[in-house]
Parts: sequence; C-alpha cells; structure tokens
Amino acid sequence: MYKPTKDGIIIYFKTQNIDRHLIRVLQNGGKILYLKKINEKYGFAVAEFEDSEGNRIALHETIQSD
Repeated sequence: MYKPTKDGIIIYFKTQNIDRHLIRVLQNGGKILYLKKINEKYGFAVAEFEDSEGNRIALHETIQSD
C-alpha cells in the first residue's frame, strides 16, 4: 500500500502565482516546507509544500523581468 512521504521524488507544478497557491495549501490542511525563493539570475521562483495527505510537492513560477 502507498505511504505518502517527503523523502522521495519531488513533482514540480508550474504556476503563475506561487503565493496564491501557498495560501490555498494552508487553508486546506497542508504545510509549507520551503518558502518561496526567487532566483533572479535564471528568472524563476520555487516553493515546496506538504499536502494534507503527506505528499511533498513543489511549485515553479517564471519571474517576469522589468
């Protein structure tokens, strides 16, 4: 039987707004594992969370340059 874990593969989902999704994670019983970090050199941001079932999931957002 499958056991959720934070020790395995990380699945990244692309989003246009990490902050909005992290708020929804908290509202739905998840936990933020890695706050949003911006990599200005490469133009992206990432964050990780644990969903209400215990799975580790990451978010990826492309940062628009000015």
